[in-house]
Amino acid sequence: QTSYMGFCASTGAPYMQHMVVDRVVAPPEYRSHFSEHLMVVPNSYFVNDHRQQPAWQDVNSKQLARASYKELPAKGTLLACFNQLYKIDPPIFKVWVGILDKFPTAFLWLLKFPSVAVPQ
Repeated sequence: QTSYMGFCASTGAPYMQHMVVDRVVAPPEYRSHFSEHLMVVPNSYFVNDHRQQPAWQDVNSKQLARASYKELPAKGTLLACFNQLYKIDPPIFKVWVGILDKFPTAFLWLLKFPSVAVPQ
């Protein structure tokens, strides 16, 4: 079997013979810690084709200006997580709340997906 893109570390599993990596996932000085035979790709192991993005994902530089997002404070540190919301479990959310408590000028920006989670 081959591990690819699911977990960016050695699985340590005897049934996983190979792992596709790049120099970021498996820096040369840490490769001895992997139990898998590493198949190192020269650039990025993360295959993505921006040409297949839906139209709503097209972003131009004007959209990236902070002033374009009225819900964001004008000043402060932006902490962002654009994972789908199902990945936010109570322990992780508690960590974020703790960080926000310690840094009153910081704020957390989350992905609005799925929409049913937004009111929560």
